[in-house]
Amino acid sequence: MICTWELFLRCISSETLAHRARMIEKGHKELESTLPAVSWQGYILDKERADQKMEVRPNGLFVLDIITIDEEVPELWSRIAPRREELGIMVAHKTYTGGLRLVAKYRPGLKSLAANKRRLAAELSVDYELKSCSSFASVSFLVPQEYFYHIDRSLFDPAVETPDKQHKRGSERTMTKANEKIPQTSTIIRTLDAVHDSLEADTEQRKSK
Repeated sequence: MICTWELFLRCISSETLAHRARMIEKGHKELESTLPAVSWQGYILDKERADQKMEVRPNGLFVLDIITIDEEVPELWSRIAPRREELGIMVAHKTYTGGLRLVAKYRPGLKSLAANKRRLAAELSVDYELKSCSSFASVSFLVPQEYFYHIDRSLFDPAVETPDKQHKRGSERTMTKANEKIPQTSTIIRTLDAVHDSLEADTEQRKSK
């Protein structure tokens, strides 16, 4: 399901999502699997048959998880923020582990996730999680609205040009046709609508107690 701005905003502003986030920060890591998840780096096509292999199409975005400590995240973002447009940063938020996650656009001439991550990390002079979001199908569990430092609304436009016209296989396989337009983000594990309904039902249940 395509992640629209309306669905995205409904989820990150959910009272129950905020409650579960506080529980996760207290050590209840198992609750992460109950959260909505967005595939920032690729669009995941719906399967037409149960036996069909999952197809992932890159969307021109990549995720960089910067290694830092919770207390330093605001200061780090204040240093990065003035260069946001120059660096193509579309999303920035604090993570559940206290780091800083950036979602940024591919750089001209760089076609792999790894190359784009290395370039941005070098330009920012930061260390980053090498294994985090290592494939186009990797997903990010959403965080509450107050965790976000920046969200570019244009990220939720219906389509963008794919950056790579080649066909590849492996963790960074590309399954696109030349000049094909695709949605930028999608949700997997469960749809945002389904998660939102679940979160709101949970909220009502807690209020009734």
